[in-house]
Amino acid sequence: MDKFYKIFISFSLMLVLISLFTFSSFGNKYSANYLDSTSFNEKLIEFKSKLSHFELNRLNKEEALKQLDVTDEEIHSYRYSYGSLSEQVSNIHMQYETDLQDAKEMKAVELYKRLKKERDTKVKDITKNFEDNDYVKEKILKDKKKELNKYYKELESHIATMKSEYPYFSYELKNVKTGKEFKGGDLENANYFRVDYTSKGNSAFKDTRPLTELTYAIPNSDGDQTAFENIEIPLTKDEYTGTISISDEAAAGSEIEKMVMKYDIIHNVLLIIWIVSIICLFISLILIWSKRKIYKKINIAIEFQLFFVVILGIVGLGASVEIINGIRNFRDYADIMEFIYYSYAFLLLPIVLWVVCAWFISFVMSIILTAQDLQDAWEHSLLKKMKAVAESLMKVTPLVLKIMAYLVVVFLAGFGFCVMLLNAFEGIIVIIYLILFILFVVPTSWYFFKNVADLSAIMRSSENFVKNKKKTEITVSKRSSFKQHADDVNQMQSGVVTSQFEQNKSERLKTELITNVSHDLRTPLTSIITYTELLKKEGISDEEKLQYVDVLDKKSQRLKTLIDDLFEVSKMSTGNIDLHRQDVDLGQLVQQAVGEHEGDIEKSNLRFNVKVPETPVTVLIDGQRYWRVIDNLVGNAIKYAMEGTRVFITLEETPVSTELVVKNISKYEISEDVDELYERFKRADSSRHTEGSGLGLAIAQSIVELHGGYMRIEIDGDLFKVTVTQPKN
Repeated sequence: MDKFYKIFISFSLMLVLISLFTFSSFGNKYSANYLDSTSFNEKLIEFKSKLSHFELNRLNKEEALKQLDVTDEEIHSYRYSYGSLSEQVSNIHMQYETDLQDAKEMKAVELYKRLKKERDTKVKDITKNFEDNDYVKEKILKDKKKELNKYYKELESHIATMKSEYPYFSYELKNVKTGKEFKGGDLENANYFRVDYTSKGNSAFKDTRPLTELTYAIPNSDGDQTAFENIEIPLTKDEYTGTISISDEAAAGSEIEKMVMKYDIIHNVLLIIWIVSIICLFISLILIWSKRKIYKKINIAIEFQLFFVVILGIVGLGASVEIINGIRNFRDYADIMEFIYYSYAFLLLPIVLWVVCAWFISFVMSIILTAQDLQDAWEHSLLKKMKAVAESLMKVTPLVLKIMAYLVVVFLAGFGFCVMLLNAFEGIIVIIYLILFILFVVPTSWYFFKNVADLSAIMRSSENFVKNKKKTEITVSKRSSFKQHADDVNQMQSGVVTSQFEQNKSERLKTELITNVSHDLRTPLTSIITYTELLKKEGISDEEKLQYVDVLDKKSQRLKTLIDDLFEVSKMSTGNIDLHRQDVDLGQLVQQAVGEHEGDIEKSNLRFNVKVPETPVTVLIDGQRYWRVIDNLVGNAIKYAMEGTRVFITLEETPVSTELVVKNISKYEISEDVDELYERFKRADSSRHTEGSGLGLAIAQSIVELHGGYMRIEIDGDLFKVTVTQPKN
């Protein structure tokens, strides 16, 4: 059933096309009967015109000859028909030059004299043409009289030809001025057609078109007829009243009856086609809407579909025009049998048009369905592939070639503009130039100046960076010829800015390092020197000595720890460290680190909330070094957490990693610059309320990174949070 719907819809489109063309071509022509049509009216006017020339308004030959005249324009045209006087005389001399030379060499005296006389006579005649208007006028008048005599000699044959061309017309007319009557044909049974001219204002010959004008020849000096001018046959301008008609007997079997029959056939056929096409159009629209699912997408690029639609449209319009031409030429067929003989064109072309309409509708519906998903249509479009090819070519094409190509386009555009100016009145040339200008000059100019703008932006950014040491991000299109250059400049500026920042930071940290190291080393060292001097004194008790030794031991351990941290940081900076990985229960390691600080926790008046999974959290790590990470985080929390608050330590496990989170409320103001906390000798309390080397977080971060994990510090006011993420393997 779906196939039937498609056939019907395509047939309806074919019928609508034929109807539109036939209505535009024959709508006015075949709206009434043949005797009221334009075609018959033209025959009537032509008959009236010939009747006026050959019978009604003709003058006798003597009167016509008296009315002949020659105008100044005719004299001028005759005189300059072969150029100016000097040109014509020179031409005559050239014509006779060879013949005169040959006669002279042959010593043919008589021939030489005759040719020279003939040449001089022609030169004299031409010269007189330019000197005497009456001489020229007489020659032209002579030729006109010759042609007029010829016309009247052949007049009877013209009249006979007219009557044989229009044997069905009858007429009974009366000259309004003289009262003379003219009759011809069958006037008794004029029932087939009749038109009356009853008053002077409605005269039958008040305004008829002229016959084809006769011509006369202008003879050259040899008597040959080579140029022609128009000559009007003198006629009277009288008006006539009366009747022009066609009788039933005269129409029977005549050309008129055949034309009426063919006209009626075409009229009825066209009327049926128009009515049926309107009905089919409404039905087809309903079917297309209700049965649109019968059409499927055609799996080719949408550009090819559009191309086929255009081609099929052109073929369909061409077939429609040929069908209309066949209908129009039907008027020239002698009878219905010849129409049947030529009707193969009316059978073959509609079938072709039907097939074209079927494919046309299929492609149009496919385009509509494809356009519903524009993204998918673009992904499979030929335009996208061409765009990708063009972009790849533009990327690999050297800049010099691009500039040369643009210069060629500009040159051709300028050359084309000059050609267009020289042919400004040729519309098709102007249209072609404008189309080519829009398709080639506009896009290439836009691309060229866009690249110039990109280059200017790069230059301005570079100049500004050199002067102000301030980075300006350069943004250009990814299709720009300078995209890579812009990225390189951006990267270079970023590198310079980063290098400057790191340099400044390094200088600042260097200063802090010297200050912190000197302070941290000097404090225990000073204590050791002081207490050593005290031990050297005499008279101190054993108890005091033990106290001094205890202080020396603590300060020595402090100094040793600081030096060990320095060595650890140094080794990690150079990467000169070995990890001894093994499966370690990270939860147990957390519990162990917290247990090691149990005494400190009790003294700090802090409450530790530790949450670890009940099942072992096994990770492949160096246990000893990772313990130091956890120990450092717990120690920092004890040192810097506000008294009376809680410290949260949470260990969570995912299928691929573990996450250790330590959160506390800081009792000191912490810098918002998180990155500085990772730096060596950077302490959370810049006022140095607690002991420490400032290397703890730096060492912890290095250890975590060596294990393939990462450590993240977050600060929200006084909330200090450290998150350590460690992959399991």
